[in-house]
Amino acid sequence: MAREDILSTMKSNKACTICYDHTHHAKECQLPPCKINNCGRKHSRFVHVDHKDNIKKNQQPAKDQSESQGQPKSNITYHPTHQAICKSVQAYIVAPDGCRQTVRVILDSWSEVTLIRRDTADTLGLNGTECTLQLVTSGNKTQQFRHQKKVRFELESLNGNYRSQMITASTAPEIAGPIRRITFNPKIYQHLKDITFTESYPKSASTDTMVDVMVGEPLYSDLLIGAPIKGRDTNEPIAQETKLGFCLAGAMLSQSKNMSQAHYSCRTSLTPLELDLQSFWNLKHIGIKHQPSYEYTMEEKMAIDKAKELTVKENNHWTTGLLWQPDAPNISNNNYRKATAIMKSVEKRMTPEKLKQVNDSYSSWLEQDFAEPLPPHETATYYLETHPVFEEDRNTKC
Repeated sequence: MAREDILSTMKSNKACTICYDHTHHAKECQLPPCKINNCGRKHSRFVHVDHKDNIKKNQQPAKDQSESQGQPKSNITYHPTHQAICKSVQAYIVAPDGCRQTVRVILDSWSEVTLIRRDTADTLGLNGTECTLQLVTSGNKTQQFRHQKKVRFELESLNGNYRSQMITASTAPEIAGPIRRITFNPKIYQHLKDITFTESYPKSASTDTMVDVMVGEPLYSDLLIGAPIKGRDTNEPIAQETKLGFCLAGAMLSQSKNMSQAHYSCRTSLTPLELDLQSFWNLKHIGIKHQPSYEYTMEEKMAIDKAKELTVKENNHWTTGLLWQPDAPNISNNNYRKATAIMKSVEKRMTPEKLKQVNDSYSSWLEQDFAEPLPPHETATYYLETHPVFEEDRNTKC
């Protein structure tokens, strides 16, 4: 993204000029100001432009401790001719049934969830519950992908020395798109000549650079091992050791003279329900507050276990049973006659209009598969007694 486009986006979204967050201004931002050429202004390094006063200040002769000791000083100037290298490794993805496949994994410290490309998940036969994926980018812009899945898998290093615990991730139609192709050999750098990466470099034009898995926090930090291996110049690439192997990171020389685009990370979050439904069904709206330290009673634990046992999904419908207690009364005696007598008594007291509303409600349940007719003489059956409720002031049907 060009500097002018970044500035335009920040202005239109009234976003912070340092971190692009729209919830505060630059003067309130906790991140440090621009450090390029000792700029000190409240903006991101991606929109920095050298001003005359900064140039004059930087032209003043000054020696630091490294120069006085005869060591070369690191170059800290931001070069628009450099591009960031995405942290990526090759690893095995292992499905719960043992099926495995070699994938490209990118490590993103800004991501709050772990993602897997939908095509990759389908190829491995990974199935899970449906969810909605929400992506949050700079300027707090959001993008939703519905009908995704929460799936589980493991990651294993190519040498077999490491295998992760079971990971829960959301599928996504695409993750970041193809990453930049590395067109140089890292061995030309003194600090990288003895490093064995999970991938071979340089990459040819035919090399597939699609991303299959994106690892976010907290798994991101768990995979890192030690500090990165750096050279003397901050514009040189670095190596980062992970439990999946070494990955290349840092910066590389741009292959294009026109730096009209820049890659940036986006924060991601996972919404298991549609946002409006999630707000509607939030327990706090009915007075129930979350209690982290609450311990279930034995009876509550039995009820939860029974609900899990009885609740299943069949033909795109969820079905469940009644949570009878272990010492529940025996209902082997059919209450058909009693239920029928109550129903007839209720019918006598209703007007023809209300009787039609009740019958229409029952018919709609059958049409929508919310209920089904039972055989008339089935044994060991408990019939729910008829007690229709009307709320005329809310125009609510029975």
